[in-house]
Amino acid sequence: MKHFLTIITIMTTVALVPRPADAGLFKSGAKALFKGGKNLLGKSLFKYPKAIKGVAKGLGSKYGDDAVKALYEKGGSGALKFVEKHGDEGYKLIKSKGDEVLDLMKKYGEEAGEAAMKYGDDAVAAIARNGDEVLFLFKHQGDEVASFIAKYGDETGDALDLLVKHRTHAASFLEKFGKESASWAKNLDRKALLGAMKLGKEAPKGAKGSTFKGILGFMTKKTGPKVIK
Repeated sequence: MKHFLTIITIMTTVALVPRPADAGLFKSGAKALFKGGKNLLGKSLFKYPKAIKGVAKGLGSKYGDDAVKALYEKGGSGALKFVEKHGDEGYKLIKSKGDEVLDLMKKYGEEAGEAAMKYGDDAVAAIARNGDEVLFLFKHQGDEVASFIAKYGDETGDALDLLVKHRTHAASFLEKFGKESASWAKNLDRKALLGAMKLGKEAPKGAKGSTFKGILGFMTKKTGPKVIK
């Protein structure tokens, strides 16, 4: 009797193990059950975090569930809160700027979207290049930063680097020495920058910050203070 039960168990186990020829059928069946992220009843398997669920539902009724899901997957909760706050204008911004704005919002939060909405492409490019530091400036001195970029900004980003490092001194410096000076001035620390402005001397073409500091005779720190002055 014991041997008989053992034989039956082995035969049952073998029968349940899919043969190589049946493997494709098992895979196809699994895909059919969960095709497109949905179960057999056609319900989505995707779930929002509890904190954002209500926002997602409200936006879904207006813009469509698939569109809202795509926004969330690319921009996180911040993207949905941004669209909820700004409505159609916020939705249009994210749709028109594509992944770039969503990536920034996912990395830096809703404030990146706020700056992009108010100051446009210049803000998007600036935040992508200088991150939190320039985002802080847009938050507290947005109009001044936008004017600075419009006047001195270019594809090199040197003027923007100068602004992030030296804040309000950057505009005064470029006004005195010209837009081209940003390429070497961004390497100077605060004392060297202010010293150059005081002496009214421009560094030789191609001179690096360390060389110019030697010419001016300043013993300074490597970076200026992080606060706005």
